[in-house]
Amino acid sequence: MKARVFENIDGSVRIMRLNEKMRLVGESDDAFAVRMFPIEQAKDVSLSGLASSDVEMIDIPTSRADRKSWKRRIRAGRMRVEIVKV
Repeated sequence: MKARVFENIDGSVRIMRLNEKMRLVGESDDAFAVRMFPIEQAKDVSLSGLASSDVEMIDIPTSRADRKSWKRRIRAGRMRVEIVKV
C-alpha cells in the first residue's frame, strides 16, 4: 500500500494515507492510489503547490515519536521518509 508524502516549505512532511473502505472490489494498490489520491488531495487546499511523492508504507517510520524530524529522502533509488535530526 502506498501513502502520499507532501513536503512543507520548512522541509517537514505531511503523510496522506487512503481509507481502505474506499477500495473497489478487486482493485489493485496502484489503481486505488491513482483513483483516490487526487480526490483526497483536492479536499485539502493547503496541499496545493507542495512537492509530493508516493511512498510505500514500509518506507515510513512506524513510530510517530520523532515525527517533527521526518524528512523525504531518496535512498537506493526509492523515495523514503526518514528521521533526520539536526
